[in-house]
Amino acid sequence: MFANAGGAFPDGFLDDEVDEGGKLRAPSMKSIEVNLYGAVYTSKAAIHYFGKESYKQHQLVLTGSAAR
Repeated sequence: MFANAGGAFPDGFLDDEVDEGGKLRAPSMKSIEVNLYGAVYTSKAAIHYFGKESYKQHQLVLTGSAAR
């Protein structure tokens, strides 16, 4: 199983964004959702299916990217 994640997300991850009341907004977690959650979901599915053929050797390879 090979899972490759990556995405292009706008600059400004660490820029201060405030709402109408001047309260600091949380940064976007889109990069985390793609790279971390995707890897976790893929791992869960792979381990499930690997168990169905335990007599075989299996490999799980995960990659992620934060390239801009």
